[in-house]
Amino acid sequence: MGHRSIHRHVGVAQSEAMARVAANTRIDPDVLTRDAGMLLDDAINLPHTEFERNLRMWEALADPDGDHTRNECTTARRDVNLHPRPDGGWNIVGYLPELLGIEFAEIFEWFLDAEWRSDLGRRPPTARQQRKPVRPRPHPSTTTRRRADAMMAMARASVNRDPDLARPSASSVCVDILLDHQTMQAHASGATPDPRRFRNVVSRTQSGRRLHPDDAINTALVNHIRRVVYDSSGTIIELGRRSRLFRGSSSDAVMLLLTTCVRIGCDQPVAWCDADHSLGWKAHGATVPRNGQPLCTCHQNLKETGFQVHRDDCGHWHIIDPEGNEIT
Repeated sequence: MGHRSIHRHVGVAQSEAMARVAANTRIDPDVLTRDAGMLLDDAINLPHTEFERNLRMWEALADPDGDHTRNECTTARRDVNLHPRPDGGWNIVGYLPELLGIEFAEIFEWFLDAEWRSDLGRRPPTARQQRKPVRPRPHPSTTTRRRADAMMAMARASVNRDPDLARPSASSVCVDILLDHQTMQAHASGATPDPRRFRNVVSRTQSGRRLHPDDAINTALVNHIRRVVYDSSGTIIELGRRSRLFRGSSSDAVMLLLTTCVRIGCDQPVAWCDADHSLGWKAHGATVPRNGQPLCTCHQNLKETGFQVHRDDCGHWHIIDPEGNEIT
């Protein structure tokens, strides 16, 4: 990886990340040599965040014992403390492992949204309303105070017996853990993973945070966590009944397909998108997850001008402009 031609395409951060992985003595040098070309292609062609995610997944598959040990160590390090300050007030410091942190962040986000709505004089959403309501970003000057108020609301809700208290329930707060079927079977049976699958492994939250497959497998029916399994083409099983609009579990299944709007280059999170038909309802498109996609409002409007979006049998997305040309 030291040729001058490569340095023109691979950034410093990508080079340092690959060097760190190459220095892992637990990884078989022959496996690293075999897969170096795929990793280099990702370093050149993918955004840094996506490349780093792929590289971490490859390292986890190439060094499963080390990955398992790291996961156990991070879980054992969990700790939260409350310290009084000599000048008044308190400091909250701590560390949560990935899975607990994800669950905590989801619950905290619900309370934070409730504080934002309270500032506007509106009631928090009910279980029947949108699970992750859309809202504009708050003014920076109020963000820190709102986070502190949300933390106190969480603490009070844990001991308050008032049935009218606005607090999350199992139906209003839910962490979705995504896992592909092949990875689930491999880890459940103790099989040795193949590092060459690193691009196709799904073991993450809806927002893209990677989880150790052991944690993902063990989350079924636990607290606010729901496990969602992909089939071989990356499609979630069909949920809910047929209708013109994606609702309930059917809408959830569509929104779990991606972490952002399906349109290439759009970074709007799925919480700000709607479940939209790939093949429109008027064109007899079915209201099933395979025919759904998360689209932000801007690109929903653009779709009406002739743009088309669809998935092929391998689960890859394709965007076609009004002239019939694919956008890449």
